[in-house]
Amino acid sequence: MIDPTVFKASREAARAKLDPDVARESFGYFIDIANEWETYRSPEEMINYMGIHKTHEAQFTEIAMDLGACAEDEVEWAKRFIEFYNRLARIVSTTGYRPEFQFDLAETAFDWRMVRKYIELPARILDFGAGSGRQCVSSFLHNPNNIYTAIDATLAAYTLQNLVFSFMDAMLPEANFTDLLDLEAAGLPYPDISKANAGERFHVPAWFEADPLPARFYDVIMACHVHNELSGSDFMRLINAVTKGLADDGFFYVRSELGVPFPKNYFDVLDMHAIDVITLLKGHDIVPIYCKYECSFQTTVFARKGSTHYEDAVASQARETDFVDIENSNEMSVRAGQHFTVRNVEWLGETGKKVAILGQGHDIYSKLVEPRLDLIADKLVFTEAEAMNADEDFRQKIKDFQPDVILAVGSDFFGASRNAVEATSRDYAITVHHTMPTCFTFRELQKQPAPFLDGREIRNIGDIEKSLGIEEVSHELVASQIFGLPLN
Repeated sequence: MIDPTVFKASREAARAKLDPDVARESFGYFIDIANEWETYRSPEEMINYMGIHKTHEAQFTEIAMDLGACAEDEVEWAKRFIEFYNRLARIVSTTGYRPEFQFDLAETAFDWRMVRKYIELPARILDFGAGSGRQCVSSFLHNPNNIYTAIDATLAAYTLQNLVFSFMDAMLPEANFTDLLDLEAAGLPYPDISKANAGERFHVPAWFEADPLPARFYDVIMACHVHNELSGSDFMRLINAVTKGLADDGFFYVRSELGVPFPKNYFDVLDMHAIDVITLLKGHDIVPIYCKYECSFQTTVFARKGSTHYEDAVASQARETDFVDIENSNEMSVRAGQHFTVRNVEWLGETGKKVAILGQGHDIYSKLVEPRLDLIADKLVFTEAEAMNADEDFRQKIKDFQPDVILAVGSDFFGASRNAVEATSRDYAITVHHTMPTCFTFRELQKQPAPFLDGREIRNIGDIEKSLGIEEVSHELVASQIFGLPLN
């Protein structure tokens, strides 16, 4: 168990060794002020961190839509994931409070679909900025022989992660978890992670730098919604962990925007570090081999030049692998945004949707939409001015046409789309947009989400089973079911 006094003393001792300017911005999570990862005022607040991705509530419909149907093993994983945190919550508080888990379920399910595309399990995994410990739990549920290492620097996050890993250890027949902060406090030597046995798990304070991490060891390094949210100094610690720890045939998985176009005075709170991750890693011959806007966020995979992943990307004809030549994050986001627009235009043609297209004459329209207009058989096209003016003629034509999808391009694409929606006098399910001055407004979702990710609150496994139409729902799993056989 983490003692806050020991945690803070260790961190302050590390800061004292640094230049004062570097020390002030080191070993913290400076962007996420509202979530206050440095403090927890009550046990229930600690439980709330278990469902931390409620912060993505506004993006949830798009995430669930892109994720689509879940396979049987993913539903089984979801039940076990929820039950693990519900059991852990009993230790933290006896009030019975539970957070909403649907947001973390959707995010984590997507992460592991991606991870399993690139490696076979068991694998050696490094999780930088481990949050609620969700990747460790998911790692174990997918294959208990994975070797997992978490790095973090904030009190609430580190404490919760320690609870997660310790609870997991207590439910298993033998100890496989080591917290390096415990060893430091006890004056004991650190383990050689490179010699870890199958299933071992390690917890490393970020101020230990990359020293305990074995070189060229990790098959996957994960940074999920973290790299832009660090200070410049802590970001460089992430980079050092990647350049040192990434195996020759490993990959670095990044979930969130790679760059920030306006880093100054972010949310009126702080300046973001704005260090370009692509430029920096390129100097170490680590390059992007995959990038795609999906499940509401930019998702990027990096690998070392000459690796199997790199060679596969070079040989591939897929759009999402067309990034090994990219020089910086801005270029990356633009290209991925162009791919997103083109992919959706092609989908409109493949599905035979009726499409109202707003923005004829705009530069992006000419580059990305107009060359593919022939794909869309049933369409109604307007200029940006016509869409923004939205006179009676425009409104009547839109109303008579009743488009399935509204594609808006221009300087005020959201406004143009809103005018068209109002003219139909109908409801639309979702509007999606990434990077380009373009949005797609769909009357119906492109894909139906899994039943348990259709927007309802998920706080226990009974909520999942109700969504699947099971009449006599179970409210808990026995321990042997939580830590059952590996999932396929």
